Amino acid sequence: MEQCRQWSLLGAEGIRVAAVGNRRDGSLFPLELSMTQTDHLGLYVGLLRDVSERRALEQEVIEMSSQEQERIGREIHDGIGQQLTALSLFASSLQQNLQRIGREQEANSAKELTTYIQQVLQEAKNLSRGLAPLEIGREELPDILSMLAEQTQRSTEIDCRFDMPEWIGSLGESTALQLYRIAQEAVNNAVKHAKCRRIEIALQREAHHLVLSISDDGIGIDPEIHRIERLGMHIMRYRAGAVGGTLQVVSGAKGGTRIVCRVNLPASESNPEPRPEKQ
Repeated sequence: MEQCRQWSLLGAEGIRVAAVGNRRDGSLFPLELSMTQTDHLGLYVGLLRDVSERRALEQEVIEMSSQEQERIGREIHDGIGQQLTALSLFASSLQQNLQRIGREQEANSAKELTTYIQQVLQEAKNLSRGLAPLEIGREELPDILSMLAEQTQRSTEIDCRFDMPEWIGSLGESTALQLYRIAQEAVNNAVKHAKCRRIEIALQREAHHLVLSISDDGIGIDPEIHRIERLGMHIMRYRAGAVGGTLQVVSGAKGGTRIVCRVNLPASESNPEPRPEKQ
């Protein structure tokens, strides 16, 4: 007979519980327990469902979303980026030719045009890098998160910081990528909706867990919106689940929002190697 092996609470509502079932052949599969209360009896009724197919579909949606983001990022880099580079070179050449024949006013206009094109080119590069962080790997997650904070602060004037009290050790590439995408979505939500002045991205160890948190000092989450949940919040939860983690959203009593993702670390990472020196 199949039995429940492990339980963990998911979601802020407290009415859905995730579990891992154990089949007769020893294989594990994900379960979901939905709880309802019968008022007239004062009892709770639970419904267990095998959510293997749903989890597989969620994983497929996440992978397709990531692939599409990376495709758009490459197109921006290889297409628009190269065209802007060509325009910048053309404008610079035009400026030099105008200066050569003494057309200083027109040359200054061409110089200003070159500056604008280079600014747009840099923004396109930043966007491309955000959509397709193709260099992310086992060691690069802290560097990518630090870059995310720097780019956010530079483009929004919000005080955005990254903090990692101690070296976390190496991660699998899939885990690193999903954590980056969660941080990226959380930061974007804070920028768009929180009306905040400060965002902090933190990465640290807690016992056998790796904890990623994104905090802001904004207006907090509207309870009704949080109950319904936007697509972005759903995707963050799916991403956390895809790497065996959980996602929690907390709204402070005085405003502000904190998103926390916890991922189990393998036993081999209990005592990580020191951070390697960069060449």
